[in-house]
Amino acid sequence: MSAAVAVIGVINLLFTYGVVRRVKEHETRIAELASTGTLPSSSPPVGTALQDFSATTTDGSPVDRALVGSGEAFIGFFDTGCAPCREQLPEFARLSHGSGQFFAFIAGDAAQARELAALFDDHAFVVIEEGPPSTAAALGVNAFPTLLMLKEGVVMANAVSCDGLEGLPRVQEVDAR
Repeated sequence: MSAAVAVIGVINLLFTYGVVRRVKEHETRIAELASTGTLPSSSPPVGTALQDFSATTTDGSPVDRALVGSGEAFIGFFDTGCAPCREQLPEFARLSHGSGQFFAFIAGDAAQARELAALFDDHAFVVIEEGPPSTAAALGVNAFPTLLMLKEGVVMANAVSCDGLEGLPRVQEVDAR
């Protein structure tokens, strides 16, 4: 019996050593990528022109590059299964009462997405995408939440929270009125 316990202990020790070695390899590779600036981005980088896309809002209106690319626009990409999205979406909805055009793309469960869409009170263009978020993928967004500020169809700032999105302080000044 004690021989079996010893064998299992050795196997566990070898397995743990293998896992630790693999984690160290990953840390080294991530450090290399970070030093070269080639880490994959979760959103289109600043200066990126908006790609062609088309979608339909909850009220049946079309949304495309021409509409989003005219003037100043704020776009939020959210997913109903994402806890940080559920935290940021109400703040994004509050900001939509300010100036500028707001577009919210909500992916995931349709019933939950409709509940979240109601936060905007017709102050934003809201697109609900059931299943995989096709518009986000078409625009180079691969993490949620992602918030973009665009001017004339070019990304001026990107962030994962309303606090981190440069350009939103101008919109937040609306609260001082």
